[in-house]
Amino acid sequence: MAPEKLTAFTDAQLLARFCTSGEDAVFRAIVNRYKSMVFSVCTSVLANHADAEDAFQATFFVLARKASSVRNRESIAAWLHRVALRCALENLRRKKQRNSHEQPLNDKESDNAASPEELAGVSSRALVVTVHEELDKLPEKYRLPLVLCYLEGASPKEGARCLGMQESAFYKRLERARKMLRTRLMASAVFTVSLGALLRTAMAHSNVTIASQQINTTVSIAAHVKTAWAAEAAVGAGNHASLALAKGVLQTMTISTAVRSLSMAACWAALLVAIVAATSWAGVGQSSTNNSSGPVSANSAGLPDSTEPEVSILVRLEEGVPTEDANSAPQDQENPLDKFVGQRLTIEGETLGGEEFDLKDYSGKVVLVEFWASWCGPCKAEMPNIREVYEAHKDDGFAIVGISLDTTSDAAEKYLETQGIEWPNILSQVASENDAGNDIAGRLGVRAIPSSFLIDRNGKVVATNLRGGDLKTAVSVLVNVDSCPAK
Repeated sequence: MAPEKLTAFTDAQLLARFCTSGEDAVFRAIVNRYKSMVFSVCTSVLANHADAEDAFQATFFVLARKASSVRNRESIAAWLHRVALRCALENLRRKKQRNSHEQPLNDKESDNAASPEELAGVSSRALVVTVHEELDKLPEKYRLPLVLCYLEGASPKEGARCLGMQESAFYKRLERARKMLRTRLMASAVFTVSLGALLRTAMAHSNVTIASQQINTTVSIAAHVKTAWAAEAAVGAGNHASLALAKGVLQTMTISTAVRSLSMAACWAALLVAIVAATSWAGVGQSSTNNSSGPVSANSAGLPDSTEPEVSILVRLEEGVPTEDANSAPQDQENPLDKFVGQRLTIEGETLGGEEFDLKDYSGKVVLVEFWASWCGPCKAEMPNIREVYEAHKDDGFAIVGISLDTTSDAAEKYLETQGIEWPNILSQVASENDAGNDIAGRLGVRAIPSSFLIDRNGKVVATNLRGGDLKTAVSVLVNVDSCPAK
């Protein structure tokens, strides 16, 4: 078939045809469609042009072997981005390993200081690699719109058509993906005025192009490796490195898939055990309410005893009634709090100590606004981590404001006194019980606790719902920055 006709084929059609016929022209159409993006990823990681070419070839060798098992065929852009990044990082790892073995003991060059230009190049490359790595960690449904629009240069309309989506739905997903990536970059100590500019920089990090001869070689060898790894004589001496690299990456991908399958099986097994255990405990509770071998209470972790079952990650709030939901939302579900990223919050009220509170008074500080309740088991489980972050950075311009969803101040004050918590806390319901319009949690769309907003020194929200190590990393970065660039 004529090459000009193949360019009109979708990714799904090209893959299906290649899997069936193995035609060079079909595979060449795929390579030509994504050569710029793949080579850009490779050159972002690898400074040496030859090393980048090896990673480029290896990426498409892996595609030739895995073409029949690619799941999302509407667009393979995100899949190729992930494989290209893995090939480039693996090639970098191998190169460093070789250099460590080959470096002489008396290396006089190591005493020479790097030039400012070299340091700037290393810094820029490290930044771009971080962007690619954090992009790769997003769920595919969010990674794909970013790859299409920023690394492939498609418009939202073209991206929507590529994925068979309504343009409005695609744009909403793209915006959600931008916010997710921005949050990840903040936690990775990457600050930028424009996320779009940073992504375009990642795409344009190298101004070199892949040679046509390299593309011809890649397409030719792909035919040999489609069903079985070709003998070294068949691929030529100059392509042994890329072939070995593809084998290594493909082996890693196979292992990762097996581990994920085992992990999923383990999760289902654990869920089944939990259901059986819960049923058993329900029966025990009916026969003997004083059985001492029941579920472990929060008191075993040094926290006040609680009668609420510790069964969920989040406590969901439905119509103002606290209920615990064991089926928490999946990671890639829309987070309603993310709409506040880049904005300033207005929170006013009276603290439990009787003092007037206004969030504006905390200008110039890094602030964590934490929504919690004394009856919330997951909130109390997270509290030791929050206290650790507070103790580590309270003298560095870091502050915490607690918003309690307790209906009365007595329960909240009792818990705070027991824990020795010193940061200010106010009740979410700051007005009369019948005036729901002044409910802080309701006004900000907080539907589950624990929930939180992390605010930078400029008073703008930079992240939401950070927990554990993510919270520690983000706070440690923000307190060491005088101010973040304006959005």
